[in-house]
Amino acid sequence: MRKAFQIHAGWDPWQERDPDRFELDFAGRVIPALDLRTPVFLVDFPDYEASLARTKPGDSSTVERLELFVGGLELANGFSELADPEEQRLRFERANQKRRFLGKDAYPWSEPFLESLGRMPPSAGIALGMDRLVMLFTDSARIEDIVAFGSEDP
Repeated sequence: MRKAFQIHAGWDPWQERDPDRFELDFAGRVIPALDLRTPVFLVDFPDYEASLARTKPGDSSTVERLELFVGGLELANGFSELADPEEQRLRFERANQKRRFLGKDAYPWSEPFLESLGRMPPSAGIALGMDRLVMLFTDSARIEDIVAFGSEDP
């Protein structure tokens, strides 16, 4: 991820730490510049881009997260699970501080969830977007073209 930003967006999100700019440049500069002919994995995200992902050992500014792109389309998103209840609580608190600063309501969190993290073994997961896979196989430009059901405008 870091190299992709340096090459395609011209800056280092680990040095400048700007989550809003990260989102804009990721969608507007990095993703459009990806090689459309081959699958691309972007790995190791800045810590502010994955609230539930484990921090990379030896690098507290990076989390173990990945995204898979094929033909410029995001197909999968995965990460190693954060299993540290105190770190997770701090992340939730920071996110709520930001929400309050922006005039939004704070999100509640589950104490039983936080307590269970300390008992969780090392784990990871990946979500594959089946709708995105169908888009890829059918060469559809819009997800609305392939969904089996949806809302109809009256």
